[in-house]
Amino acid sequence: GIRAWCWQRLHPSEPLPAVVPSTKAAIVAELKAQLREVQARGAVDGEMPRVMIMGALGRCGRGAKECADSVGLRTIDWDMEETKAGGPFPAILDADIFVNCILLSGRTAPFLTSELIREHPQRKLSVISDVSCDPNSEYNPIPVYDRITSWEAPTLELEAAPRLQLISIDNLPSVLALEASLAFGDRLLPLLLDFPHSKCWAHSASIFRERLALLDREA
Repeated sequence: GIRAWCWQRLHPSEPLPAVVPSTKAAIVAELKAQLREVQARGAVDGEMPRVMIMGALGRCGRGAKECADSVGLRTIDWDMEETKAGGPFPAILDADIFVNCILLSGRTAPFLTSELIREHPQRKLSVISDVSCDPNSEYNPIPVYDRITSWEAPTLELEAAPRLQLISIDNLPSVLALEASLAFGDRLLPLLLDFPHSKCWAHSASIFRERLALLDREA
């Protein structure tokens, strides 16, 4: 999202280039350089972008916050407490970059709608990064788009003025292929070594049996 925001200001008539796998250190260095260039060119009025993170207390949300912190950007952190009243949320439009990191497990009121966007032409929001990325689900909390984007073409232009782009790459952790694999492996290995006795395996088996019984009743 930060990269897309910088690109909008440095290359306003060009689409964001393809995403390539990298390392955390290299990405942070690239983002810092782009933010410095935005400032040096005077391509932004006043402050650097504010990043709003939905699902900020989860693993993905903490990762998004760590990235923003690493390049010196302020974040607005929302989780279940802030969203329990139900959306849509006009506060999202006051951020420059909105990152959706929630774990989608059921129906929820939309966080953002096309109507809300149209009703606020003075919004600051110019980039949406939907890490949760489930555009075709009836539970999608950001029903302003209907298809994923790709590594080759990472952004989707929404029908909105001023410009609003959306990123919805469904295998986004692969941008940090080695680091993501090591992190997943570190979490998975202890569970594999404790198979089938740990709590997570018992919980998974219980859910499996519940769903299997449901299928039997529907058959």
